[in-house]
Amino acid sequence: MAQSCITSPAFTPAAGDTIIYKTTTVNTGDLTINVNASSAVHVRKWQASAVLASGDLVSGVYVPLTYDGTYWETPVIGNPPSGGAGGTINSGATFWMPWGADSYAPTGAAVGAPVASKQGARFPLTVPAQIQSTYLVLDINAASGTAAPCVGSTCGFYACIYKASMTSYVACTATAVSGGASNINATGATRFAWSTGSAVSGGVLTLPPGNYYVVTVSDSTALKLQVYGDGGFANMANVGGASGYVSYASANLATGNGASLAPIADISTATGGVTWIYWNATNLPLLGLLN
Repeated sequence: MAQSCITSPAFTPAAGDTIIYKTTTVNTGDLTINVNASSAVHVRKWQASAVLASGDLVSGVYVPLTYDGTYWETPVIGNPPSGGAGGTINSGATFWMPWGADSYAPTGAAVGAPVASKQGARFPLTVPAQIQSTYLVLDINAASGTAAPCVGSTCGFYACIYKASMTSYVACTATAVSGGASNINATGATRFAWSTGSAVSGGVLTLPPGNYYVVTVSDSTALKLQVYGDGGFANMANVGGASGYVSYASANLATGNGASLAPIADISTATGGVTWIYWNATNLPLLGLLN
């Protein structure tokens, strides 16, 4: 796969030069980059010891590349070479709560918007180093039920991790239904398996460092998640008032209903036409990534 870029000011790459690179296209394997029309140079990871695997270079994420005279080297992306620890900070049975543990009794808040079914909510997620996860864990405060607006007595739910631009998702859980294996019509901690997205392979999410949004969507208006009960936590999460991070959508974020509930790829304001509205009535949900 071949890509190119132009820098300002322009220069001819020499050993030791470093650029900050962002692509709009996820790589499909071995990659060359031609900087300033100099020559096509292969990109290598882990001290030039490994060729990029498909999906190592995620679109919309800045990565440093240093020219060693032969390759553009990057130390911060991709799965580690066989047998190595690489840059993934968690392995084996691990559990990470990106927003920390709760210090006060949590409360429930609607999964999506307080407006209508399938108008979900988004929450900011910053990943400081590459992590892996097989399940997203959420705590259900109020069951989905099976009544309208759900169709055919079956309600659906999924969660996705979107790029900060909101133009595409990198990972989504399989759609869970009322009465299913991940039963949304029951309360308590529930795990949801990762299913699809550019950062998911074989049911395992490998998430590079960067800024993302977690988006939760259901066609049930009864379903509620546990959120942090600490008012101070809410104030910090929503600092900035109308531009606060916790917000809900002005339009549908999904197609279908129940088991057929499916995410829409582009839910940005600029190209997806979705307005995100500050939601001062809720807090960040209790959320964990289980490996």
